[in-house]
Amino acid sequence: MPIYEYECKKCLKRFEKFLKIREDKTKVKCPDCEGTDLEKLISSFISKSSGSSDKSCGSSGFS
Repeated sequence: MPIYEYECKKCLKRFEKFLKIREDKTKVKCPDCEGTDLEKLISSFISKSSGSSDKSCGSSGFS
């Protein structure tokens, strides 16, 4: 389920909202003032690869 970040243009509250892929994003309201004039913020995210390694980055294993 994606997390969206918004800022309310009325009260300047920043908040996150969990939304289903098919959920109507136009019905999101500010949790403080219930305003609907929202700005969608650019969020960072973390990605996990399927492979893993125990070696530290930059470690060559040579003495």
